[in-house]
Amino acid sequence: MYKRQLQGLVALAAAPAFGTWFDRSESVRGARNFTVAVGVVALAAVLGALRRPFDSDAANAAATYGALGLWGLLLSAQGIFTDSVLASSAARGPERQFAFVAKSTLWRLGNVAGQAANLVFFAVAGDDWALGGLRKIMAVGGVLCLSVALLAAVRDPPPEEPDLSRPLLPGTGAAAPPRVPWYRRPSLIILGAVVLRVIGKGATMRYIPVRFADGFGLKPTTLTAIVLAAQVLRVGAPLACDALARAVGRAPTMVLVRLLEPAALAALALSGDVRVSGGAFLCYLGVPVGTRAIEKAVLMDHTAKKSRGRWNAVESVNRGTWAGSAAIGAFLVHDYGYGAAFLVSAAFTGASVVVLSGLLVALRGERA
Repeated sequence: MYKRQLQGLVALAAAPAFGTWFDRSESVRGARNFTVAVGVVALAAVLGALRRPFDSDAANAAATYGALGLWGLLLSAQGIFTDSVLASSAARGPERQFAFVAKSTLWRLGNVAGQAANLVFFAVAGDDWALGGLRKIMAVGGVLCLSVALLAAVRDPPPEEPDLSRPLLPGTGAAAPPRVPWYRRPSLIILGAVVLRVIGKGATMRYIPVRFADGFGLKPTTLTAIVLAAQVLRVGAPLACDALARAVGRAPTMVLVRLLEPAALAALALSGDVRVSGGAFLCYLGVPVGTRAIEKAVLMDHTAKKSRGRWNAVESVNRGTWAGSAAIGAFLVHDYGYGAAFLVSAAFTGASVVVLSGLLVALRGERA
């Protein structure tokens, strides 16, 4: 748990500096080269740590901590760089939303391929949690992540056309931000909702598989099959949410779909039936993530180009808060059991939906 917390804390510490650097740079070249270099070094460190090259446990632990710290730095740099460039490469509104939906869909397809490979591995190498087999799976995944080098092909996006529906800032050619109270600003509403959501989900996410293994006696192949089914749902979820947003609006779509999270956590807490719990877990993993691309598009639509790197750095709140909230989950599971822990998570994700519902007013009349 502490190793994962280190990864989140590194991401949290590095993101503001990288986001500020990106916003102040005239070209993406420096940030691009830095991201690729960190990616290569981080992946080399991870592969080295998996081999446990040292004789002492202390040295191997240090190598693991160092690798995870570099991985946290990579996650921050890559996330900020790709999302900022993507936002600046697509026009405001439906085009930008679809760009993030396409990115999310391709990302989920990769996850499906990875889970399918895991399922084949367990079926061939043995249906158990042997450490040697898990190391082999992680090593293969690490090698495939060298695709980060493809970012070296990214070039500067074209200049954005100003939003003519709003007055221009003198001497800049950029649209002036609308004058609205802070509590009606989409960026702040999304930030508040994300913080609450990540606290709730991060507290118990890693304990759900443990609950299925300990409480229901599920084997690795069965649990992997559930996760694989959820990953398949995650591939179609962004496209389905995009279609729903075009029909009923972005804010109603985000609120309705995210309501599944507290409902699923409540079902996991209160049901002792493996079929109900399995269905809840499937929905929890597979469906709500479909709105993330819409959230990102709304955030980028309502922030200036020269501040997008810093707003994308806020994504580090996800990783840092997720790492910290895991300690809350550990305390709840140890002292009060899985049911109480899942109910607390449901309360946090429910509060997140309440905050997110502020977009119903802030984005009134706005469709994808």
